[in-house]
Amino acid sequence: ALVAVSRCMPSPFNKSRPLDAEFLASVKEEGILQPILLRYHPMGTDYEIVCGHRRVEACKELGLPDIPAVVRTMDDDQVRRAILIENRDRKDLSPIQQAQVIAEYIDNGMDVAAMAAATGWSESMIKRRAKLLELSPSWKKAMQKGDLARWTTTMLEFLVIFNQEQQEAIFEDLEYEIDNIDAEDFRRTISQSTRVLKGVPWKLDDDTLVPRAGSCIACPERSGANTDLFEEAGEKSPKGDRCLNGKCWAEKAAE
Repeated sequence: ALVAVSRCMPSPFNKSRPLDAEFLASVKEEGILQPILLRYHPMGTDYEIVCGHRRVEACKELGLPDIPAVVRTMDDDQVRRAILIENRDRKDLSPIQQAQVIAEYIDNGMDVAAMAAATGWSESMIKRRAKLLELSPSWKKAMQKGDLARWTTTMLEFLVIFNQEQQEAIFEDLEYEIDNIDAEDFRRTISQSTRVLKGVPWKLDDDTLVPRAGSCIACPERSGANTDLFEEAGEKSPKGDRCLNGKCWAEKAAE
């Protein structure tokens, strides 16, 4: 069916990305090839856009009065699920944009298990991708500049296992080769940024050595506490349990 563009209202569950010239040119030349998905607006006689925000904005920009659409009766949970599935299938979302989508759903009360059931993603993958929002400032800036074009998602997911202070230290080590580093060099750097816990001269369950840090065994900044992140990111955990916070390790070693 054709629906008047003026009756298509944005959804509070979906943040539309800005129009780009390439997308606008495509709509101008070929029109709308795939109908958008609408639901009857909960507060009136218009429609709420479930999937297709950019297509609606393109029509407005080009002065097109109508747009092909499928209209369904949907509750809020069904809308969230439909938007999530659409974002899962989009090829133009960067890993960071995927992380932002995941974070929005978590903030809106959807748990990881429900998200996994809706998308077919594993719970571990969802957790790893969400952590990409914890990239430190230097890494975020490098990504915005396009310096990480050769970096795989797996490499970025390993990077955010470290706290932001550690990430900044890794960035300083790699800054001048960041756009040329390969997976092997990256693994070597990661290995050098960790410390083996086996055989350390303190007890791993000692929470008094550096009181503010607590015990190693209860610390989230060790490979043994992040096995799903290490294993399912396509790599095996470093041999033996390793500390991911070199500064804390050094403090304990100095005691």
